[in-house]
Amino acid sequence: MSATSISAPGAAPRPDALPGPLRSILADLNAWRERRALYSRTAAELGALSDRDLLDLGIARADIRRIAREAVSAASSR
Repeated sequence: MSATSISAPGAAPRPDALPGPLRSILADLNAWRERRALYSRTAAELGALSDRDLLDLGIARADIRRIAREAVSAASSR
């Protein structure tokens, strides 16, 4: 007989209680969410800077999304 865990309605299942493939999917989803959060934070922080501040950093406003993608890529390769 297999063990079953009971949790509150709407509560996420514990990752260690899931079968292997579902655990892998959940891990991939969490990694994607972390990368997306980093992209959003980076783009928002750079977007909040004034044109003068961006100029001081050598960043064109049009490059903000590219820089945010590169930040995610660099963080993922670590």
